[in-house]
Amino acid sequence: MEGLQIKKKQNTFEKHQKNDLFFRPLAIQPKLKVNSLGDKYEQEADNMADQVLQKLSQAPSNQDTFDNSENTNKRTQFFSSDNKSKFLEPVPTSIPFNPPIQAKCEAEEKKTSEEEGIQRKPEHHIFLQTYGDEEDSNLMAKRGNSKTPYVSAETTAQLFSSKGSGDPLPKNTRSEMERGFGIDFSKVRTHTGSSAVDMSKNLGAQAFTHGSDIYFNSRKFDTQSQDGKKLLAHELTHVIQQDGLQSNKIMRKVDEASVEAEYNTWADEKKQPKDKTHADFPLAVWDFIMPQIVDFTMEPLPKPAASDKAGLEKWNDNFSKAEIISRWLFTLKSTTKDAKIQSEADTRGYYILDSLAKAGFVSKAIAQSGYLEPSNRTLVYDTILKNPSIVSASELETIVTFQCNGIADPGSVPIVQTFTDKKDSPLKKLNDDQTKAIFKVLITKYGSHDTIIDAVAEVMMFNPKIRNSVSDAFMSGTIGTPDIMFKVLKHKYFIEPKYGATLLSALKPADKTNEEYDEKRMKDDMPWVYSYKQKYYVKFLIDLANGQGIRIPAPKSMTFTGLKSWLEANTENIGNAANKKYPSNPESIFEIYENIADIFFYHIPHDRDAVPHLEGKISHLKEGEPSKKRFEADCDVFATYAMRLFSNAGFDPIGYIAFVPEGTDAHRAAHVAGLIRKDGKYSIINNKGILDIGISESAAGTKKTDAMKKLRKLAFEDAYGRPFPTDLKIYYADSEAKGKMPQLFKNQDSSLERTDL
Repeated sequence: MEGLQIKKKQNTFEKHQKNDLFFRPLAIQPKLKVNSLGDKYEQEADNMADQVLQKLSQAPSNQDTFDNSENTNKRTQFFSSDNKSKFLEPVPTSIPFNPPIQAKCEAEEKKTSEEEGIQRKPEHHIFLQTYGDEEDSNLMAKRGNSKTPYVSAETTAQLFSSKGSGDPLPKNTRSEMERGFGIDFSKVRTHTGSSAVDMSKNLGAQAFTHGSDIYFNSRKFDTQSQDGKKLLAHELTHVIQQDGLQSNKIMRKVDEASVEAEYNTWADEKKQPKDKTHADFPLAVWDFIMPQIVDFTMEPLPKPAASDKAGLEKWNDNFSKAEIISRWLFTLKSTTKDAKIQSEADTRGYYILDSLAKAGFVSKAIAQSGYLEPSNRTLVYDTILKNPSIVSASELETIVTFQCNGIADPGSVPIVQTFTDKKDSPLKKLNDDQTKAIFKVLITKYGSHDTIIDAVAEVMMFNPKIRNSVSDAFMSGTIGTPDIMFKVLKHKYFIEPKYGATLLSALKPADKTNEEYDEKRMKDDMPWVYSYKQKYYVKFLIDLANGQGIRIPAPKSMTFTGLKSWLEANTENIGNAANKKYPSNPESIFEIYENIADIFFYHIPHDRDAVPHLEGKISHLKEGEPSKKRFEADCDVFATYAMRLFSNAGFDPIGYIAFVPEGTDAHRAAHVAGLIRKDGKYSIINNKGILDIGISESAAGTKKTDAMKKLRKLAFEDAYGRPFPTDLKIYYADSEAKGKMPQLFKNQDSSLERTDL
């Protein structure tokens, strides 16, 4: 894989910095670049992968973990002496280090001998160096050509937000690789979700490595095939190279034999049972390990500073011993028939797993949590969820699946209760892969239950950074369905603010009024809401038409211009399709209009005016909020467009009414509404909504006068808040063919003024 190297002008400050542990540059997210083809890091990884696989094929073993008890040379024996000092020497300062990215490219190129001889000579082998006010990291990738991929700011941000959140290596795979390398890979995390795939594609890579995190392209994490194992071994080599640049720390192996020997010595001194089946063994072994891992309050002993290498190693070793002891306890629990012994073993096992979780050894705690009784397992998971950012996506799936077991009402699931409590929580601030893992479990179990929609909506409110990724997962069917995503987007939190969105007080800045917060939400939240509403509803309308044998092509683009041209060209088709689909169900057609009016039209403030086209055409409409995604409209634009749509959906367009305040009420805006009829039932078009006036007729026109009076009353009251304007003129005109608005009506001709309404 190709490496990033950074040039830096050395100055007096740098010279001192190299040897001074007290210098600490500001932690700034690094810029990432790709190094050149076939460099020494890449060759080292290829050679190492071959050697490891060869070793594994020749020397199978039953070991669960690697054995590093010989000496620290075990770690470096596979590396050439020529490069060992470059790759594996510790950084000679304690400057914060951002490890290099390393990636194996999608193309498996065949190099000519000439190409193999071309390598970029690294200018510095200490990867972290500072130039100006930015830090830089190395990106290593095995390229199929000499072109260096560009690492965008978006990919960089996506990478750093995902650090540490992947899955541990599968147990058997980890055991095999640790045996092959002689290295502890417990801290390695693999990423195979959509974010990892997207980043890998952006880098043109099968896989890439950053620190202890390995990211795989689609279907490239394959622990069964030889090619998959070689790719993994290649990436694990880069993990070792990078870790070696930060520290030459070797994690000592704590095995069962050493723990048993230590315990037996202690038991002899304390006159406690050594027999692991003894009734008093659970209490005895807990007395042995307890002072090594927790204080008298049952909190983990403080973790030593990194500078205290011996202390830190002992601290880690003690928790490794505890992990082994918990296995003894659960073995006893599963083999004894004595209920009291089972209870004692379970309780002490819980103490250990809870301590492991509190100390940050989450994977170790979860791995054995299934042996606990449900009540104690719940307590361990509660501990883990207090610091959920370090929990992998698959581990979160395990926890949430357990919480859902046997519960019919999602409102009784603890994590759902947290998601819907209207308060901030770390569980609402997880990365996209973690959040998607939780949602997947909940939706698989409960589908589109209202409480689940509430939970998803609230998490999306508290965690804007995951919105696009999670929305894409819904839209693609990776999680749930597009229909569920649309329900989320129509949630009360995501209504356009001036139309009555529900506020979350925990998110409202204390220094802002409700109106100011509405403006902020219109700017920050609504672009995402309407982008995905538009994506969903365009497909919905296309599918609706196709289902009725009416072809509607996709928009040329999802831009303002593209969507406006598309809707203008297909309004008649949409109306016809709706009529065929719902010939006797006007309410479903009303819903289609209301969605179109909300998703594609922006209702401008009352002090502005949007001129309607008499036939309801929209090509002339300007860009509207949010972020110029919708078409500017006001009451008469809605009325004429709705008349156009409904006349093609089997409705009879009846007429238009206008209210024009004057005199003392001249400051109030004028308002226009429309009257339509289907199967003898009258309805009112009022801005983005449809009002049911409760008037039907068996013979056409016999109830028209009554309907007009209801039009005057209901449209007026719906449009104006109290106190209602009293000084006003009212105009009415029957519509022309296809719902066209008469020119005289638009001009407010005095001949159309109605004093009887």
